[in-house]
Amino acid sequence: MQVGARARVLALSGRAGQTLVLDRFRAGKRLERRLLVGGTSPTLIELPVTEQDRGGFALTLWTVIDQQYVELARSVLVPWDNKELAVSFATFRDRLRPGSQERFTVQVKGPRGKDAAVGAAELLAYMYDRSLDAFAPHRPPAIAALYPSRAWPGTTRATLGAATSSWVPHEGFAPLPDAPLLQGDALKLLSGYGVGGPGVRRGGRGMMRLRMMDGAGAPQAG
Repeated sequence: MQVGARARVLALSGRAGQTLVLDRFRAGKRLERRLLVGGTSPTLIELPVTEQDRGGFALTLWTVIDQQYVELARSVLVPWDNKELAVSFATFRDRLRPGSQERFTVQVKGPRGKDAAVGAAELLAYMYDRSLDAFAPHRPPAIAALYPSRAWPGTTRATLGAATSSWVPHEGFAPLPDAPLLQGDALKLLSGYGVGGPGVRRGGRGMMRLRMMDGAGAPQAG
């Protein structure tokens, strides 16, 4: 989206009388809020793009339907084309002999023919061995990264959400009885502790004794 243009936003609801909220953000800061009503407000909204919008802005459209918070966010990019400079070589030789000297002439033009900005421009020229591209490609730094992107909305928090648990405090009421813990039959002599059988062992909760059943005497010879 270029400066001077008008951004067109289509915002509507399928429910007549539904309230919609359209927010406009720049760098996370809200600039404008519009309240829309489904079936009554215009569905096509035009927003002018000014110089202050360079870096972009964001739009969020949200509503509450059937106790549910619904949000839609979109970013509008506005380039920093007023900072672009056209750089070209006026004189250039692609073949040189070792030890020779050569002068290169670089021509700089302002954005869209505005040469008044050239006086404040700084030129950085450097040379590198192109044969090293076989090992790693040469990537010059991106100048566009110096100009920030501001097309992100602010942080919104809704009080509506799913509850994973619900606690009901009580005082003075009789506690509910616990349900009995049902377990199947098991042979106590063969526990799952690894060693198993009767004897004495130590565990995480102290010492546990396993004894043979009462009335079981030692074997006798017949």
